[in-house]
Amino acid sequence: MSYYAIAFLVSFQTLTYELTLFHILNYQFSYFYGVLGLSLALGGLGLGAAIAIPLCERSCDYAVCRAFTLFNLGLLAVPCMCLLPVPTWVSLVLLGLPYVPAGTLLSLVFATRSTPKLYACDMLGA
Repeated sequence: MSYYAIAFLVSFQTLTYELTLFHILNYQFSYFYGVLGLSLALGGLGLGAAIAIPLCERSCDYAVCRAFTLFNLGLLAVPCMCLLPVPTWVSLVLLGLPYVPAGTLLSLVFATRSTPKLYACDMLGA
């Protein structure tokens, strides 16, 4: 898969997940938790970018594939996690975890190929 497709798909999936999470938390609890969901998104993306710094020194292609897989597995685990009886704070932390590999993945993609076309694919996905 090309870096352009990865940037498009991850941006699209991340923003779709963020909006879905925001609306679910607003409906389920109150608007305070919706804002917390947005904070988890920004924190997870930033943490993922910080994790990507030492990974850039190694093989980037392997790290990109690994982060893409972790991101998609994290998104698939969310519906399963919603069925389990866990405290609210645990569910909020677990709901924010897919943002970490997404931030890592986008940082690695932009570190290896930083072109205007790649940025356009990222913006089209979002």
